[in-house]
Amino acid sequence: MPTKTSLFALSAITLSCHAQLAGAAPAPAASPYRLHVADPQSFRLQTPDREEYRLAKPWRRPEPAPASEANPVSAALAEQAHAEMEAKPYARQIERAAEAANLDPALVHAVVYVESRHHAKAVSVKGAVGLMQVLPGTAARYGIRNLTHADQNLKAGTRYLRALMDQFDDNLELALAAYNAGEGAVVGHANRIPPYRETRDYVKAVLAKYHEWKLPVAAPVITAAPSPAPYGGLATPPLPVNPPTLVAYSDNASNSRLKVVR
Repeated sequence: MPTKTSLFALSAITLSCHAQLAGAAPAPAASPYRLHVADPQSFRLQTPDREEYRLAKPWRRPEPAPASEANPVSAALAEQAHAEMEAKPYARQIERAAEAANLDPALVHAVVYVESRHHAKAVSVKGAVGLMQVLPGTAARYGIRNLTHADQNLKAGTRYLRALMDQFDDNLELALAAYNAGEGAVVGHANRIPPYRETRDYVKAVLAKYHEWKLPVAAPVITAAPSPAPYGGLATPPLPVNPPTLVAYSDNASNSRLKVVR
């Protein structure tokens, strides 16, 4: 049987719980003490860039490889080639016509150089006229009559070269061969360079000059960093230094267990 003291204590606890549930519990007194911090930044987590604070290398995210610097020799050659093209006659007109036809200006410069050596008044024995040695019949396809005018000649020649590039799927050799011998000659030889010495020499000459003047210099190839190998480069997880040994034993006839022996 509980004593009177125990009953009194139990009643007091019950009344206190009811008072707290009813919201009648007195609020705790405000503390007169406050925390004063001279430098709040001192409580921030510091992240020093030190190896011992970083995840092991095999488990980190791949880090991008540093960009390799451009070859200074190639950059100098490219600048020299650009300056050489800029010094040629009709350089501005050639650049504008090439860009309008979606062609590399260096390629148009190479064609002009081989065809006429940049002479707007050049005329061939076959009747080809001007900087790009365009035949009147070819220029008539694009509504151009005055082939002695540099801008008109470049417009006809670049549009024709662009059409040949489209016809032969951007195959530069076939397009140049067709520009020299006509697209019918290339198609008639099963889409190959016709076996004409003049045409083959022409293709080689234009390509050689184009590769000399071609811009821009190819950007350096940057390969992505390899993905981290699992398990530190091992094919399987590493084994512990002293692997535990499992030994079967029985507490009794009906209860079998495994025991770890080190």
